[in-house]
Amino acid sequence: MLHGILARRDSSFCYAPAEIEAVIVEGDTLVVRLVWTLTVSDAAGATPEVVRENGVDGFRRQPVGSWKIRVSHAHPE
Repeated sequence: MLHGILARRDSSFCYAPAEIEAVIVEGDTLVVRLVWTLTVSDAAGATPEVVRENGVDGFRRQPVGSWKIRVSHAHPE
């Protein structure tokens, strides 16, 4: 189903940079609460739909000190 939606040439999909609402760090765990905004445009450039999705991403600190995403969960408002 996703392949079919993304293969359509009559619509384009664009995510804006995420709006970060909160960052919580506890030891080797980091949790980010954010909002994604998806704009769907038709072939003429009109914007028939804007979708805002709340999300929560969970990260785990790696042995070298960087962070790796472990869980990403988004849901519409």
